[in-house]
Formats: sequence, C-alpha cells, structure tokens
Amino acid sequence: MINGHEYKEMFLNPSILKVDRTYQRNVPDKEIKSIVKNWNPDLVNMPKVSQRADGSLYIIDGQHTVLAWIAHENGKPIRCKVFTGLSIDEEVELFLQQFGVKKEVSIGDKAKARYNRNSPDDADIVGMVDQARLV
Repeated sequence: MINGHEYKEMFLNPSILKVDRTYQRNVPDKEIKSIVKNWNPDLVNMPKVSQRADGSLYIIDGQHTVLAWIAHENGKPIRCKVFTGLSIDEEVELFLQQFGVKKEVSIGDKAKARYNRNSPDDADIVGMVDQARLV
C-alpha cells in the first residue's frame, strides 16, 4: 500500500505503457542514455502504473526506468506496481509525492501538474501572476 492506495505487482509489456503529459515531465534523451550506460537490472525500481477504467495503463512514476528498460531489455516484461481505481487527481498526487534516489519533481513541474488538473491553489497563483503582468 502506498499513501492509502493498494496495488498489485504485475509483469507488463513496457511498450503498452502510456504517459499522461498533463502532469508528467519530458524525458531528455541524455538522461535515458546515462541510465542505459550504467544499467543494472537488479537496481531497477518498479514503475508505478495506473490502470484506468478503460483498461489503459499509465505510468505514474518510473517513465525513465521504462524507457531505459525498453532500450536495454529487448522487449522483456517489466515488473510494475499497478494501481486500479485511481482518479487522475490521485495519479497526480502520487506523482508529486515521489521519493527515492531520483530527480526531485521541480516546482515548475509540480505547478504544471496541478494547474492542468485545475487545482484551486495553483489556479489562484496563475491568476495572480497574470494580474501582476498587467500592472
């Protein structure tokens, strides 16, 4: 269980995993090349994936790992933590609460994720910035 949400561990074909760009970061090729260069499958963290109501599978956390896995493991299934029944807002919150030895989610990426999910707090901040530009 993570943050009150239960998951199942499953082996998934990494090529069917999708990324929701409304809250996920872009992944620079340089970062993937670095991960692939220093590849050790024994150190790979399990990606967190949300199975949505239509059955599609979206990466919540671990898109760098999935891309490096695809490049290095030649189509082998990857072991994932799969959540079902999450709202997109719950996916966003799990994404924002990432921990571990990885690049922290930047303030800009957090604001983008919340703004694209219509977070009232971030919508207020965007409104204030827009008002300041008019002055």
